Amino acid sequence: MPRTLADLPGPKPWPLVGNSLQIELDRFHLDLEAWARTYGPMYAVNLRGKDMVVISDPALVREVLKRRPDQFERDSDMKIKAAEMRFDGLFTAEGAQWRKQRKLMTAAFVPKHLRTLAPELVEITERLRGLWLERAADPERAVFDVHADLRAYATDMTIRVAFGEDVDLLRKGGAHPLLENLEGIFPTFHRRLMAIVPYWRYFRLPQDRTVEGQIDTLRAEVTGRIAQARARLDADPERAPESLLEAMILARDEDDPKLRLDDEEIYANALTLLVAGEDTTSNTAAWMLYHLAREPALQARLREEVDQKLGSARVPDLETLDAMPYTQGVVREALRLRSAAPLAFLTALEPGRIGDLDYAVGQSVCLLTRVGALDQAHFGCPHAFAPSRWIDDQREASHEPHDSKSLLTFGYGPRLCPGRALGMFELGLVAAMTARNFELELGPELRAPGAEPAEVFGFTMSPSPVHLRLRARVE
Repeated sequence: MPRTLADLPGPKPWPLVGNSLQIELDRFHLDLEAWARTYGPMYAVNLRGKDMVVISDPALVREVLKRRPDQFERDSDMKIKAAEMRFDGLFTAEGAQWRKQRKLMTAAFVPKHLRTLAPELVEITERLRGLWLERAADPERAVFDVHADLRAYATDMTIRVAFGEDVDLLRKGGAHPLLENLEGIFPTFHRRLMAIVPYWRYFRLPQDRTVEGQIDTLRAEVTGRIAQARARLDADPERAPESLLEAMILARDEDDPKLRLDDEEIYANALTLLVAGEDTTSNTAAWMLYHLAREPALQARLREEVDQKLGSARVPDLETLDAMPYTQGVVREALRLRSAAPLAFLTALEPGRIGDLDYAVGQSVCLLTRVGALDQAHFGCPHAFAPSRWIDDQREASHEPHDSKSLLTFGYGPRLCPGRALGMFELGLVAAMTARNFELELGPELRAPGAEPAEVFGFTMSPSPVHLRLRARVE
C-alpha cells in the first residue's frame, strides 16, 4: 500500500526548528547516515523549515537521479545561495539552461582534451614526487599532513586544465590568489545552506565579509583569464583550444551555431570547476593514501603492479594507467569508502511515486549516496579497504556481493559528473606515483587503536589532518 510523508519514520522534530539543531554542521552526513541505519532506507526529517524525505537505498537513489532534470531539480535554496556566492554554473543549472551548458561543457571534457593535457598533468605529478622526496630526506619534514600538499597539487592540476596556466603552487607553498581564496567557499556555502535564518542578507559577520572578499578576488582572477583567452583566440582563429576555458569559449551548439556560452556562464562554470576540482580530488587522494598507509600488505600489492607496469618510469602516463587494474581498484575503494559527495538535495517538479512513497510537487528530497556502498548487501566486507574487489576474476572467486552501480560518488544518470575521467586520472597518478617512489606509514597520532582522521563535512567531505610518514624507496 502506498505511503505518504506522514507515514515515514524519523527522528522526532523539536518545536519551531524541526531537526535542524539535532545535527552538527561539520558531521552533517554522518548524522543523516546514522539516522538511515536507525529508521531505514527512507525516512522523514525537518531541516531549514522543510519536511524532507531522506533516501539511502541505492536503487531508489538511482531512480531519482535518472528522473533528472525533468522530474527533479536542485533544491531551490541551493540555487539561490549558489547564485548569491556567484558560482551557479552547470552544478545548479536546470531546464533549458542546464541542457545548453551541459551540452557545451561536455564538449570541453571530450577525451581528446584529456589526452592532450595528460603529459603536462604527469609533469605536475613529477613535481609532487620531487617535493615528497625532499620531505622524506629531512627527518623534521618526513611526517606531515599530506592533505595540504595534495590541495596545492590538485589546484595546480585544475588551473592547468581549466586555464592553461602552470602556476606551480607546489613549489610556491600554495601562495597564489586562486588557492588562497578557495578554502572558505564550500564551508560557507554549507553553513548558509543549513541556516534557519538567512542572516547575511541583513548583516554580515566577519567571516561573511572575508569570504565575500575572497569571491571578489576570485571573480577578478577568473574574468581576467576569460578576457585573455578570448584575446588569444581572436588573434588566432585557427588556434586549437589548449584549456577547458578556451574550449568553453569556442564550444557551439551543433543545432544552433550561434548558441554559445556567455561570459557569465563561462565564469560560473570555471569557478565551479576550480572549487570542485581542487576540493574533491585532494580530499579523496588524502583518504586513499591514509588507507594505504594503514594496510602495508595492500601497499605492497599496489607497488608490485606499479613496478611491473612502469619499468624505469617514476610516474605513469595515461595509457599505462589504463592497464593497471589494481591501481584503479585502489582509487575506486577510496571513492567508495570516503565519498567526497555523500549526499544531494533535490526538489520534485511534479507529483509521483518513488518506491512505495507518493510525493507531491515541491517535495524536498535528500539522497544519501554513500550508504549503499557501505552495506553488506551490496559489497562484501563493506568497511574493508579491498581494491581486489574491483578486479573481475578475484571478485568472482570471492563470491561476495558486488553491486558496482551502488558506487555513486560521481552521481548517476543524465547528470553524471562531466569531470569523472579527469578525477580518476588524477587519483590514479597519485596512487601509482606514491607506490612507485615511497613507503607510507601512519603518523604517530594515527597509530593508536581506533585512531583515524575525522570526516569533516563542509558541503563536501574532507579528512581532518592526515599525518603520514614518507620513506623514499631504495632500489
